[in-house]
Amino acid sequence: MKFRVMNKISILFVVALFLLMSASNVSATVGGPTTIDRLSYSPNENSLYYVVHDGGGRGCPPIIEKINLSTKERTQLKSCDEIESTYYRDESSAARYIQFLEDTFKYPNVKTLSIISLSRNNISILVDYVGEHRFDEYNVSSDFRATISQDNQKKGVIDFIGCYEDQPNVFKGYIIPDTYNMAVEISRIGDCFEGGYAKDDVYILDDINFQDINPVGYYNYSSEPGVHRGNLVVFAQDSKTVSSVPSKIETIEKNRFTSIWWIPALMVGLVVGFMVGHKTRNKSAQEFAAKEQN
Repeated sequence: MKFRVMNKISILFVVALFLLMSASNVSATVGGPTTIDRLSYSPNENSLYYVVHDGGGRGCPPIIEKINLSTKERTQLKSCDEIESTYYRDESSAARYIQFLEDTFKYPNVKTLSIISLSRNNISILVDYVGEHRFDEYNVSSDFRATISQDNQKKGVIDFIGCYEDQPNVFKGYIIPDTYNMAVEISRIGDCFEGGYAKDDVYILDDINFQDINPVGYYNYSSEPGVHRGNLVVFAQDSKTVSSVPSKIETIEKNRFTSIWWIPALMVGLVVGFMVGHKTRNKSAQEFAAKEQN
């Protein structure tokens, strides 16, 4: 009995020690994902609005940014310092900032953008690994260059920073209503700290001929970017070739369909085989018994 009590105490001690170590590791973490959502369009300002969630470093509250579609100038509605000094002094102030954020994205002030299929609009993307990007002696990333084309005509070149040369880069397209502009969001491993964190960035492309405007999705509130219908997953040319998500999904679904129906078919085959075998054995036994009687 005493041994069991000591054993339980030892287990509790190990669990407590593990939790303390985990807590210390979390408190020491200064990196984190930077994601973007709520992409919207203001017709009056001809500007793109969106929210940036910075999960690393200082850990600012969600910041509203906008891009002027004519000048491509990026501005923040309120900086991190302004938000903290004005709104985050107490709980009621924090609630006021949340209300400010909701009012900014209220219809008809801005219109929520829908995601379109890049492949259905004949958008193709090539990503080149440009070279090593060195911040300092200890922090090194990778420079990439994305060339975006439609119907074999170049529509734009985007330079962005990633982490690994062979990493996947997810491209998502948003149609901006009543314009020839498209917002392109790039999701990838953008911060190499602690093994790498996801990072989103948004860019504007001009002179897009929208051939399929059917929405395949809208912005999502998830804390991590994902791969969805209509996106393109592109690797640097030296590593792999361009691949689109729909084709992968179709392959997965086809394999899933095959694997699901293979099991019932096998079971039916076994049952039928058992019944036929059982019937054959009974017939053979009857014939043998008849011969014995004769």
